[in-house]
Amino acid sequence: MLIAICDDECISLQRCKRYLEKYSVENKVSITLKTFLSGRKLMDDIVLNAINYDALFLDIKMKPYDGITIAKTIRKNNKHTPIVFTTSFVEYAYTSYKVNAFNYLLKPLNYTDIVDTLNNILSIYYCTEDYITVKNYDCIRKLYINDIYYIEIEGHNVRIHMIDKAIISHKKIKYYENLLEKHFFVRCHESYLVNTKYVVNVTGNALCMLNKATIPISKSRKKQFMNVICEQSIRQ
Repeated sequence: MLIAICDDECISLQRCKRYLEKYSVENKVSITLKTFLSGRKLMDDIVLNAINYDALFLDIKMKPYDGITIAKTIRKNNKHTPIVFTTSFVEYAYTSYKVNAFNYLLKPLNYTDIVDTLNNILSIYYCTEDYITVKNYDCIRKLYINDIYYIEIEGHNVRIHMIDKAIISHKKIKYYENLLEKHFFVRCHESYLVNTKYVVNVTGNALCMLNKATIPISKSRKKQFMNVICEQSIRQ
């Protein structure tokens, strides 16, 4: 699960980050966090890099882009991503719900409110999210598709790289290509199948993933790959 935190107050941002990390550990939930000290940087990530977050925690009062402005930009193409506003000013509560805010938390944040909010977000996230089952040696694992970054060939097997771990599967990469095609996974190279949701940029014959991995992209597959990236951006 990919969550963005945006707050121009460093202390508030670090408090929110610490609580989310604590929740992740205590509840054994895979959460990747990206933090931003300005709304402009988050807007660049959303608009220029086409990063699609599973949830956002936004401070309302920031310059030059406040939380409401960012939320309006997100809502143009994505009506359902949970947006949680954090602020010291209760008078902004009514405005926040005009952009379909998931919740409105007053600062200073407390852990109980974060727990309640994340429990509600995850109840939606895991109810609607698809998953695959993978036989791994002597056990069968349930893997949520949103947690998969990419899949690569490793000898006679494939390695499935996820947010917090890597899993070996004895299935062929072609099997996963067919299985995950409708979820915007693309075979960018003979040996790699990537989740385009986590592609940050494409430069020359390589693409950079959100987890900093660099994946080669074949010249013969690049056009199809870029077409899928564009299609995904339109649908989000």
